Amino acid sequence: MKALQNVFREISGKHGLGAASFVAVAVLFWVICLITLPQVAMLDYSFRFNLPAADVGGPQDVYTPENYSYFFHSTFPISTFLYWRKRISFCNAVGSSAVRRVW
Repeated sequence: MKALQNVFREISGKHGLGAASFVAVAVLFWVICLITLPQVAMLDYSFRFNLPAADVGGPQDVYTPENYSYFFHSTFPISTFLYWRKRISFCNAVGSSAVRRVW
């Protein structure tokens, strides 16, 4: 938080309080409206059944972890492929990060 305050002071010192406030509001809008809210909406949809639009909000519209249990415990080959691809991607990211720190 201290770093953000220093950046805000630096920008407002160089370009004025109006420009710094505009940048701060624009970044806040970007993070909340274009990153956080869509992620929350996707999380909400991922725990629901795939219902027709007429049934959304009705008695059949319930939250369930069935989609995640199917993804992780299915014997369908694509889920196995995705499971291992995700693990390998994670290992590659960690490995490349460690290599960059050494160099």
